[in-house]
Amino acid sequence: ASKTEDCDRIALSHNMFEFLRAGLQWRDHGCGPLDAEIQLRCIQLLHLFFKNVMPPSGGDKSGDCIDDTTSVMSNSSGIAGSFVGLTYEDRRFVYMVHLWKHVAEVVHTPWKNLRSVALRILSELAAVSKGRCFPASGSSADEEPQHTGSTHSTNSINVSSDAIEFEKTVVDTIVSLIHDSDWECRLAALKIVKVLGTTSALGLPQMLATRLKPAILAICSEWNVEVTTLAREICTQHLGVATADLD
Repeated sequence: ASKTEDCDRIALSHNMFEFLRAGLQWRDHGCGPLDAEIQLRCIQLLHLFFKNVMPPSGGDKSGDCIDDTTSVMSNSSGIAGSFVGLTYEDRRFVYMVHLWKHVAEVVHTPWKNLRSVALRILSELAAVSKGRCFPASGSSADEEPQHTGSTHSTNSINVSSDAIEFEKTVVDTIVSLIHDSDWECRLAALKIVKVLGTTSALGLPQMLATRLKPAILAICSEWNVEVTTLAREICTQHLGVATADLD
């Protein structure tokens, strides 16, 4: 692709990100049902955004290769100053981190259909963090996690800081959802855990496994079949629990 085409594509993805971020915060306008409608449409677009507009590097739906080494070096592409200098995959990850915060807030909406859609998209967003978060299994909990990614001036996005922040945010989200009285929340939490356990060759991060094991074991025999089935699957595949011990 030509430099102009690259800039156009970068500008499109960034403008769509800004649109989605603004739309997910629309409730601040106090428009009631209109808030929920706009947020619902934005959440539905997130799947398209990370699959088609910003697919994982290595190829998109049309087979075009995405060069992860290409950084956004100037504002000529329409990127805001804080995002300048990020590679494609860094930018994709940072977009996800910023959007996750707003989707997690939407989960608390009183609108049931909006809440359900928000819960379903969280596991898809978690998959975007593949290989970027949580220290390797066996690392000491007291060690500072090592993250790869771009770091720039104080006016720029710090990908390493965003990765650490996301770790804390996703754990808080999982803990909150897994203890919720709504079965859809508990199911969503388990789906996020499953994604985090399968996107790494090392399996579920030890810190997550240790913190979540008691809560996941506790819902292995609850009334909802979907929740129970997935909880048992996670226990046997990621938490070292024998099937016989679950009966």
